[in-house]
Amino acid sequence: MNKLIGALIEELAHDMPDDPRLETVQADLLAASRSYESGKKKDLALRFYLAVRALLQEIEHMRHAETSKFKEAGAPPPVDSHSSNLSR
Repeated sequence: MNKLIGALIEELAHDMPDDPRLETVQADLLAASRSYESGKKKDLALRFYLAVRALLQEIEHMRHAETSKFKEAGAPPPVDSHSSNLSR
């Protein structure tokens, strides 16, 4: 079970958008994955995983809401080099 949850945390790290502002989060996820697999601070690693997963879902929700807002107004959505990677 430790390997499975560690792998899920590592998978989330690889699913992070290519955004320089999130590089430290990605590094922390990889560290949490290793920590979880080795049995250290499992509760902290799992809570961090859940918090980051919720954050990514919120970012995706906000991106969709912004796109919908622009579609309703009939204007093209603004081009954001970071938002294209959030849909992974």
